[in-house]
Amino acid sequence: MAFKFNVTADELIRAATAVSQLGNTTGRQLQEAYKAIQDMSNVWIGNQYDKVSEATNKRTANFNNTIKVLTNQLPSSMEKVAQTYAAADDEVCGSATFSEIVVVEDIVPKQHEATQIEFDETQTQTYTEAFVKAVESAIQSVETLSSKIPSYWLGFADDQWRAQVKGIENAIRGSANAVIASINAQSQEARLRLSGAEQSNIDLSDAVTGWLDALTYG
Repeated sequence: MAFKFNVTADELIRAATAVSQLGNTTGRQLQEAYKAIQDMSNVWIGNQYDKVSEATNKRTANFNNTIKVLTNQLPSSMEKVAQTYAAADDEVCGSATFSEIVVVEDIVPKQHEATQIEFDETQTQTYTEAFVKAVESAIQSVETLSSKIPSYWLGFADDQWRAQVKGIENAIRGSANAVIASINAQSQEARLRLSGAEQSNIDLSDAVTGWLDALTYG
């Protein structure tokens, strides 16, 4: 079979630059997701929120690794591929422009007295929805990766490329699902604990009222 080949190395360089920019965008969207968890501390104070922040922080490295792959490692590989193609024809192509590698930072629970407890379930749900929305935006950004790559290059390694893209999506979604699971579990725990304490205090209040009535009218 006759060999047929058609590549424009500088087009791959431009694609690498676009992928790096997309990595920066994805990183900023994940920062917004983390901001939602951080802001949640304005309406949720106590051990259950602290456990949510711990669960989120366990995923920080995963999120940051994903951002690094998108912003630097993947486009860097594409740049090397383009340069190799150009060198095969004794040419020199340009270099990709790499965007800033954005990082998400660990959640820091709001400072409070050890015995202070606060839980606004409605507002907590609002912040949870903001987290989910930001994560979904990040995943949608990743899903546009293939549109940044020249179609002829995809044809050379389409299966490998799709596997890489799916792996990035799954990494983001898996980490996000772990955070959401923690929020749901700890919200339920907070509701049960605090409603139980509230009912106990109501019962105690009724008992005290009964004692006072006995003293006054007995």
